[in-house]
Amino acid sequence: MRRKLLILSLFYLAALQLPAQWILDVNPSGEKNERAVQGGSQHVGIDTNTPLPQLIKRLESDWRKAPTGKTYWIGYTDDMYFIAAHGDEAIGPLLSFIKNSQSTKARYGALLTLHLIGIESKIAGRFHEEFKNKQVRNIFYELLNDEGLRDQVILLLVRDPWPDDHPHLFTLLGHLSDDKCKPLVNALFRYNLTNSSFGGTLPQNSDGARVAVVEPSAITEIGELYVFTKERPDEGFNRINKLIDSDTNIVTQSQNPSGQRTVWKFRDSTEARKRFLPYFSGRDVHEVVYDALLNDRDFVFRYCDLSDPFNFQVTGTNIYIITPAAAKARWLKWWQQHSDEVPTASHHPAP
Repeated sequence: MRRKLLILSLFYLAALQLPAQWILDVNPSGEKNERAVQGGSQHVGIDTNTPLPQLIKRLESDWRKAPTGKTYWIGYTDDMYFIAAHGDEAIGPLLSFIKNSQSTKARYGALLTLHLIGIESKIAGRFHEEFKNKQVRNIFYELLNDEGLRDQVILLLVRDPWPDDHPHLFTLLGHLSDDKCKPLVNALFRYNLTNSSFGGTLPQNSDGARVAVVEPSAITEIGELYVFTKERPDEGFNRINKLIDSDTNIVTQSQNPSGQRTVWKFRDSTEARKRFLPYFSGRDVHEVVYDALLNDRDFVFRYCDLSDPFNFQVTGTNIYIITPAAAKARWLKWWQQHSDEVPTASHHPAP
């Protein structure tokens, strides 16, 4: 997350210095059969001559997604647009194709085509989508039981979360093994469900915090943080920015409404890294704690990626790094207690 925010910030600063005609990231047109790409939209002229069965058969070829220039836009191929132009007539044949094809790539292509039908071949925005076809939505619920496509189905559902999804996702979560639950656990945060087992921030007057990793049956102490320094309102950004560039043993937090940052350190960074290493070797514990202390975790990046290895709870002066298996247990307990209070139907059109 830290790297993602840095990349977005650098892109934004660079864009401010470019002439207007050089800024390529604009909203898609939202019109039917207009592929969203960096710089605008590309019209896809629909092939009305090739029969539908032949178009679907092409999904068995070595197709590649069309380049869009942005990870949040799906590069549907021309053939996918051609098939989607048949609307509801194509839904049954696509589902049959998914059930009978032996090709993982072909099945995924048919899934993307169903999704394109679901959004009526219209790209609504960057991190916003308007899924309208209830018949396709119901097929996606059915395909949650297809292990080969399940995670991709979940990722497509959360691009436009519906209350209708709730019982299907939680039923699935109850059946998934701990080593397979991460994408679904992460997806649930796209639904704006109020679960106090996650989230939270440190009190503004905190001068210390305890960091621990939470597993289903154990909580392991990682280390203790203390305030190394705080940004003064009248000093500008340079001092803290230089610290960020030069010291890999700090955790920076934007804590107060005016934006001054607090810089934290572990009392023993070497030991904290050592204790954290068994849980995830791909990221430094300081970066993970940085993610935990973000005040604006709106999970926007989970629109196009469900691979985050951890979720978090900050309560009092405790920072809990929650493994997927532990997060799964927390979600299931929450659903057992609150399912009667959660909407399970929406205003979306009936099939």
